[in-house]
Amino acid sequence: MVITTRYLGPTRCKGSRVSATSSYGQRIILPWDNAHSAEHNHRLAARILITRCNDGNGSYSRSRWIGGMIRGGERVWVAELDQIIEPAK
Repeated sequence: MVITTRYLGPTRCKGSRVSATSSYGQRIILPWDNAHSAEHNHRLAARILITRCNDGNGSYSRSRWIGGMIRGGERVWVAELDQIIEPAK
């Protein structure tokens, strides 16, 4: 699973927010917390979505997640695999 987070600027009706979208199509939107850094806001959104997307045995939450910035300030988060899975022969 891959998660992409991005900043959503304020509108006339809503304040700034951060969205997190999984490669499976799940999405959450959280209010932006100005008391914390951009990195914290993005990481929090990703972490909450990871918790909601758990696959029944909690493997997503137990994985180490690595994040990096991509185009336009978006961030992408991927799970580090504990072991390399060999393809079926």
